[in-house]
Amino acid sequence: MLWSKVHYSEQPVTDPRLNAYLSELTPLYVNGRVLFRCFQPTDSAAFQAASRHDLRGLDHLLTSFLSAPTVRLALTELQLPSKFKGSPPFHYYSAFEMEGALTVALLRGGAYKRFAGSEDEARRLARGFVSAIGHDYAEVFKITAAWTDWFYDVAWDSSFVVLSQQQLKWWVLCMTDTD
Repeated sequence: MLWSKVHYSEQPVTDPRLNAYLSELTPLYVNGRVLFRCFQPTDSAAFQAASRHDLRGLDHLLTSFLSAPTVRLALTELQLPSKFKGSPPFHYYSAFEMEGALTVALLRGGAYKRFAGSEDEARRLARGFVSAIGHDYAEVFKITAAWTDWFYDVAWDSSFVVLSQQQLKWWVLCMTDTD
């Protein structure tokens, strides 16, 4: 089974832990924006078959998801190419590393605003966010560069694309700001 046979539907984001983090993060990007979406395969058997039979590695997994027509359509603002020339430059993270990176993103803030809460509050919010997306079984792709024209290509560009094998969901979190 090929990844091209896997289609996704956008899922509503209703977990209060996700919304708590996002409600603190989004206002920090005054001149920028924050994008957060969730996707689930429309056919879990097709997804599981592609997962078992495709041994081309993490970069292929990432580009296959981002190239899926249903994902491209749902993320029109990112202007995702239909074919990637290699994957976006990423670092593979554990969920624990993502929790730390999200804490830093909150504490660092955007170009003009910083998080008003404490470091412990930022950690609690980041921990809740990561727990909500499937902490134990998450495949985390941390993209640090401006990998589409949606980003301002400045110091505040950051993305996380996360696959929760436990929930069979993909999560996309992108942030950008400019001064």
